[in-house]
Amino acid sequence: MIETEEIGLSVDKRFRDPLKMKSASKHSVPPAIAEIGAGNNGIGLAEAINQAGQAVVITDRDGNVLYVNAAFTSMTGYSSREIVGKSTRLLKSGKQEPSYYADLWKTVTAGRNWHGELINRRKDGSLYTEELTIAPVRDSEGDIIRYIALKQDVTQQREQEKSLRFLAAIIASSGAAIIGITPEGTISSWNGGAEELYGYRAEEAVGKLISVLLPPDRSGEAGAILECVKEGQKILDYETVRLTKDGRAIDVSLAVSPIIDAKGKVVGAATIAHDISERRRADRAMRESAQRFQVIFERSLDCLYIHDFDGNLLDVNPAALKLLGYRREEIVSLHFSFLLGPDQTLKALQAIKELEKTGVSKDGIEFRLKCRTGKFVDVETKTVVIPYERAARAILGVARDITERKEVETAIREAKQAAEHANRAKSEFLANMSHELRTPMNGVIGMTGLLLETELNAEQRQYAEIVASSGESLLAVINDILD
Repeated sequence: MIETEEIGLSVDKRFRDPLKMKSASKHSVPPAIAEIGAGNNGIGLAEAINQAGQAVVITDRDGNVLYVNAAFTSMTGYSSREIVGKSTRLLKSGKQEPSYYADLWKTVTAGRNWHGELINRRKDGSLYTEELTIAPVRDSEGDIIRYIALKQDVTQQREQEKSLRFLAAIIASSGAAIIGITPEGTISSWNGGAEELYGYRAEEAVGKLISVLLPPDRSGEAGAILECVKEGQKILDYETVRLTKDGRAIDVSLAVSPIIDAKGKVVGAATIAHDISERRRADRAMRESAQRFQVIFERSLDCLYIHDFDGNLLDVNPAALKLLGYRREEIVSLHFSFLLGPDQTLKALQAIKELEKTGVSKDGIEFRLKCRTGKFVDVETKTVVIPYERAARAILGVARDITERKEVETAIREAKQAAEHANRAKSEFLANMSHELRTPMNGVIGMTGLLLETELNAEQRQYAEIVASSGESLLAVINDILD
């Protein structure tokens, strides 16, 4: 049974048993081929087949090899001595379904030519792809007696096609807008990313000039880019503006590379575009935010300062400079311990460590800052982590002068202490007065009561009762006053 590869010439019926023939050269040549006379140039058909660029294989009806030429040996690694007399199954790789071979065999045994590709295995075990045509060879009576195959190694070609298909699939599915442009500026290819970005379908864009995407104020840009490309230059990360189908202007980043053919000639340009409108908007928003922050930073009545996580001062605002009496260049880049007392630095470093670890600052931490004059001022701080100079982080601190508040708190504390002292003095005074006044009055009232229990004349009793009554009244007044 024939398994892989074959193609044809007419062979005389008397050579039905070619295996009995002797090989006359390195590559065994069937007598039917050898007997064909030389042409006008003196080269015989057998020699022509042996020197052919394509591999030629002749088999019997069962697929056993009768003849191979030099090109077959180059392609498979098998010499004529190694392959003649063996089945073409020797080349089988197992990479194709049995049904594929069944169709091949059905076609050639029916007397029709078969054309297709096979994945075969070389002598060294490597795989290769061959394109071949197999044709039956008939005798004078029309019976099939041989099969002849013409083969061509297309392994490299198929790998290149596979790579190109893979590359084409990447381009087609890429989210980036990829456009091919001729040296004259005509759009030659247009992928799905370009359709999504610009709004044109491929059939609408291909064939148009690339200038259809350019705003009027950038009309000369395409020509300038193509001139650079024609000289073999690449253009990377070029930010510009392009127009969509509905007329919207979008910000894009372009990468343009020359397309060079096998001879080194620039035959076009490949453009990859990314929509950077959102990034541009974000950049603008960030710049505007930074500008607003700078205005607030400069004009704030509170003291604002920025330092890194090591405690090095990066910036301070005018309010802080005014409070401390320094110029900006005198303290920026210094460590903040320069402004703190020795007992305050450790507390500040612990606060930074906590902020770096948790991202949450403790508000209301109080410090004493040293002014240029040597005087200290009391401040209350709040801190937050901010982005600073692109990716880096820093700490923004707000310090509010609480010197007056501290003075008021001190005055209130002293007043409270004075009031508490006065209250204690009053309590002591009242205790003394209670003893000094109530004791004699109680004695007067008590003695008067005893006097009234003795025998008194009417006038004496009257006087004693008046004394007792007056004493009770006076004691009531004293109690009210003391209470």
